[in-house]
Amino acid sequence: PTELSNLFHIHARRRSQRQTLSSDELRRLQCFDLCHTETSFGSDGLIECMVCLDDLKDGDRVCSVPCPGKHLFHATCIQTWLSEGAATCPCDQHDIQRALKS
Repeated sequence: PTELSNLFHIHARRRSQRQTLSSDELRRLQCFDLCHTETSFGSDGLIECMVCLDDLKDGDRVCSVPCPGKHLFHATCIQTWLSEGAATCPCDQHDIQRALKS
């Protein structure tokens, strides 16, 4: 039990030290309603949100993050990821907070 308690403490401390995005930074993400004619899709014609792993469909609210891959995610998925998880792209670990500042 003591070892498990120590692990929880270490995990909580590391989580509190992670950088996340503020609500002001989240508002600076490029979000839009998805339309197949405006977006290039994979060879199979589909792309998926790499946070929830569901396909992105016409009409879904999505956000593009400022990383080299310009990855798309469901808006709610990436906003939760960046505000509660980490300030990096889930696909390539690019620092989104730094990219928004430049």
